[in-house]
Amino acid sequence: MEYNKRIYKPKQYFLFLEDAIYSFSDIKKSKKKNLVSYDFRERIMLAVTEVNGCPMCSYYHIKESMNAKISKEEIKELLNGEENAIPSSQMKGILFAKYYADNKGVVEKDMWQKLVEEYGSEKAKAILGFIRMIMVGNVSGIALGALGGRFKNKRVKNSQLKNELVIIIGTALFIPIILIKNIFNKRELF
Repeated sequence: MEYNKRIYKPKQYFLFLEDAIYSFSDIKKSKKKNLVSYDFRERIMLAVTEVNGCPMCSYYHIKESMNAKISKEEIKELLNGEENAIPSSQMKGILFAKYYADNKGVVEKDMWQKLVEEYGSEKAKAILGFIRMIMVGNVSGIALGALGGRFKNKRVKNSQLKNELVIIIGTALFIPIILIKNIFNKRELF
């Protein structure tokens, strides 16, 4: 069995989880102030999921996107990597989301600065937070799907059982470690 995109290792997952936890306050603030609309969030989720190829996240976010009144045609386009129907006001955010996922979270400062120039610092941080959140969802969903495939005798190419287990089970250990680390080490956004 092959996934159409990525297989991640636990160390990568840990870094994505750390980034998502770091961005949690920006996500919370965004939801409270409605900085990033529901349909914009779902377009971000679909764009990142298309890059990573997580079937579980695709399924869930197709349903959420339909609830956000995104057309079936646009959902299909987003999951095929196309940007034709994306509203112009959201285009730079969606392209940044795809860039972030393509580069596995490694962002050049000028790319970040372009996002900030387009949306302002507060909204850009919220967009980044949603991207980081779906990266965590994708990596854990891919690991869970790969593990499930093993029970159906459909092993995922390039996936290792130990990595799948560490990603799935390790989250309970990773979160307290990250929270403690963040208390003692204040960090930059990137």
